[in-house]
Amino acid sequence: IAAKNLPLMTEGSFMKAFRAKGRMTELLSNIPVHIVLNAQVGLVGAVYCASQL
Repeated sequence: IAAKNLPLMTEGSFMKAFRAKGRMTELLSNIPVHIVLNAQVGLVGAVYCASQL
């Protein structure tokens, strides 16, 4: 869902709302937000975990 709304997530009200948390604003402003664009991310993670067995 986030990948389809990338401009809204990076430039829009999402980041403003994410950061606007009163006394936690400064802390949240320093936390990076990443959007996964690979639709197969779950499968990639499962393959990685299986390869570590």
